Amino acid sequence: MDKIPSIEELEALIGRRVRYLNHEWHIIEVLDEEMEIVLQAADDSERVLSNAHGEPVRALPDVLGLGIKNPRGEGLNPELNNMEVLDPPHQ
Repeated sequence: MDKIPSIEELEALIGRRVRYLNHEWHIIEVLDEEMEIVLQAADDSERVLSNAHGEPVRALPDVLGLGIKNPRGEGLNPELNNMEVLDPPHQ
């Protein structure tokens, strides 16, 4: 079982760039109750926000939530092994 990082350890990653799913992302938030990190696309990837009629209203950067805990059992989410931190630790 891989050790699950503390909220403080996760919050220390906010602002750092990572590579995940062949894209670069910034870690922009940690949701402590959900034990999830929120990634925002560092490139031009975006999604279109539509109104109630399905008409495009504006484009927003791609955002992705990635759970820290393994959804199929105990320990760390194995998907985190596919994420590479690109920035050095803060000094």
